[in-house]
Amino acid sequence: MRFIPLGALCALSVAALLGAGLRVAARTGSVGLERFVAAAVVAGAAAVIEALALGLIGLGSSPVALPLAAGATWFVAQRRLPAPRPRPRAEVAAWWRRLSAPQQLAFGAAAGAGVFLLAWSLFHPYISLDAKDDKGNVQHWVFELAGPNALVQAGLSRENRGGLKPGDMVKIEGLAAKDGSTTGFLNKLYFADGRVFVPASKNP
Repeated sequence: MRFIPLGALCALSVAALLGAGLRVAARTGSVGLERFVAAAVVAGAAAVIEALALGLIGLGSSPVALPLAAGATWFVAQRRLPAPRPRPRAEVAAWWRRLSAPQQLAFGAAAGAGVFLLAWSLFHPYISLDAKDDKGNVQHWVFELAGPNALVQAGLSRENRGGLKPGDMVKIEGLAAKDGSTTGFLNKLYFADGRVFVPASKNP
């Protein structure tokens, strides 16, 4: 079982699309909050279009394809569109300076807590295994598991993994991806010693 920073990839994708959206929104002449709202709308539309396009070529479930597409969108926007004026960083800095010290402390604490909780909830583990199909051919499967909080409560933390080691024999029940790839989401994990891990349960 491995832990991959899907949350970090998601955050990078959002940042890249928002960066591109800010450049597009700047072409409308909007500033301040109006520009940030316009950028969010543009970023959301771009994410939907990219996801649909990737789905058409069988990459809709890839955890890497969308961040790459978002990065490509950001790169094209950086090269083809002028930088927004005034700079968003300058606008945020000016707003920050207008706050009192207690307000800055409160906003900083709230932002830090929000980032931590978001990262914790989006950090997705997965389990990879080799299994034989109906014809006896070996296939490599990758299953996404529940979030870290559910795993820790079930005794399947990143440190001990419930005693699961590479090479152990396990049985899995899960939902396969609709695009036909050998990926899916795990519902139940059966250990060789008889334990059963259910993502929503506290007892594996």
